[in-house]
Formats: sequence, C-alpha cells, structure tokens
Amino acid sequence: MSTFDLVALIFASLTLSAAVMVVLSRDVMYASFYLLLAMFGVAAEFALLHTYFLAVMQIAVYGGAVVVLLTKKKKKLDLGRIQEPQP
Repeated sequence: MSTFDLVALIFASLTLSAAVMVVLSRDVMYASFYLLLAMFGVAAEFALLHTYFLAVMQIAVYGGAVVVLLTKKKKKLDLGRIQEPQP
C-alpha cells in the first residue's frame, strides 16, 4: 500500500464518519459542523486527485451553504431567547 493510498483511505474514512454523524446527530448545530467536515473531506479527496478546481468549488459552494445554515440557525436561537413580558 503506497502513501497515496493510505492518505486517501484516511480522508475517505474521515468523510464517511462525518457523514454518518450528520445523520445521527440530534442537534442542528453539530450536524452542520459535521456536514462542513464531510465537505472538507470530499474537497481533500478532489485535491488528492489533482482536481483543484473541484476542491475549491466544493469548499466555496457547499461550505458556503453550511455557513448560511449555521447563521440562520444561530439567528433563530437568538430570537428564541428574547422573552416577552408577562401580563
């Protein structure tokens, strides 16, 4: 087994474990972080295959979508903490 195969196997196992944790996670924030980790793993696999454009697009497009998801969830959580006065 060459070094390339070993590194590819490590990134593939990282990506697969992060994807499983996305499905098993009950909290949306943790699931979003695991999804971001999975996207970075896929981008690393693309970089190993010398398709750097796809690696950058993977991070820019899908990573950006995860950041938007995190931002919207944080905004929703912050609005939920504001309590209205009791009559």
